[in-house]
Amino acid sequence: MKLSAYLADKRIGFAEFARRVDAANAGVVQKWALGHRVPRPKYMKAIVRETEGAVQPNDFLEVAE
Repeated sequence: MKLSAYLADKRIGFAEFARRVDAANAGVVQKWALGHRVPRPKYMKAIVRETEGAVQPNDFLEVAE
């Protein structure tokens, strides 16, 4: 599941999710959610933990068709 879909489904804002995963700010989470950046391993682990596995590292990768 994409992070953007998870956040929308759970109605969690970027700032709130940033707080939950100890990210610097809402802008960082927004970049992750929009696919502009891939989280560093430290944050990737926190995202998987916080989403209870709904968002996985592979969800941040785009595979060419």
